[in-house]
Amino acid sequence: MPCNVCKSNVSPTKKITCSFCGQFFHKSCLSTFNKNKDDPQNWTCDECEQNIIIKKNVTSRKNRQGNDKIMNTHDEGNKTSIDINEIKSSIDIILNKLDCLTTSYSSIEKSVSFLSDKVDEYNTKLQSIVQKVKDFDIRLNAYENKIDILKGNNNITEQAKLGNNLDITGIPKTTNENLKLVVSTLAKIVNVEVKEEHIDKTYRLRHKNENNSRIIVEFTNKEIKNNLLTAINPELKQKCLS
Repeated sequence: MPCNVCKSNVSPTKKITCSFCGQFFHKSCLSTFNKNKDDPQNWTCDECEQNIIIKKNVTSRKNRQGNDKIMNTHDEGNKTSIDINEIKSSIDIILNKLDCLTTSYSSIEKSVSFLSDKVDEYNTKLQSIVQKVKDFDIRLNAYENKIDILKGNNNITEQAKLGNNLDITGIPKTTNENLKLVVSTLAKIVNVEVKEEHIDKTYRLRHKNENNSRIIVEFTNKEIKNNLLTAINPELKQKCLS
């Protein structure tokens, strides 16, 4: 049989056979064979040794991948179990919140019903108040009409009284003067009889110079005023008579 290295025939005493591939080799052609250590019965050539190492590595890698898949499957199972527990917990939380919302809704519904009743009550009271305001407005208008009538009557009276007034100027003011007496004295000077009972009111108008302020005399009737006025100024007699 030829040597797988040098290709020459190998004698039985000098050969060594690969236990894996069965090829023959000269012991002298093998650099890896150590006759003191290697067992000729279980020896493998370099090529087969490399193939065995490669196969072992592949097998080891496959085993590791298989283990990884098993671990991943286990982890995924754990994750699935954890996810289910989390989902259950979330569902419980949601259900509790729904219960709270239901309770809150019932409370709100009662509050709304209560407020609705109160609104109806307030609307009834408001309508009553509005009606009272309308009634008061009617009464107020009636009072305003009466006041206007009274004002009109008062204006007529005031206008009539203004016709009895006499404006006197040029009489100096004295201390503690009696204006009715002053007017009566003035009437005597012009020969007109004017008694104090003929005079309703007398007063001085305010003026910067109080000594020369005007005297306003309000007589009880227009005739007495005209008599005094024409006596003081005869030219006004015709006007007063007219």
